[in-house]
Amino acid sequence: MSSDSVVPATDAGTLPRPAVLELESALTIAEVANERERFAACLVGAAELTLDAGQLEAIDGAGLQLLAALVKTCREDGAAVRWRHVPDVLVRNAAALGVAEALALPPAGDQGETP
Repeated sequence: MSSDSVVPATDAGTLPRPAVLELESALTIAEVANERERFAACLVGAAELTLDAGQLEAIDGAGLQLLAALVKTCREDGAAVRWRHVPDVLVRNAAALGVAEALALPPAGDQGETP
């Protein structure tokens, strides 16, 4: 896990700013515990969170639940959520489990950024 995969939302003495969270290649039950801490750290003071899923190759129900909780927390805190580089595996698995809307994913076929 590289520290480059998280851009913190705040630095000491600065105003909240957008945060970018780069998802690793796998977000499965094996990675969820470690990723949960990294995701939470990224949210501190974030006014907007961009989830970059460009490296994601594998995701299961546990990973989708973690992402859904992250999106829910952002919404509750008033932070906008945007997606970048959404792979087909994320769209397919989210649709299969009925969480695509909860994740605020872009429509199928639109793998760019969400507004």
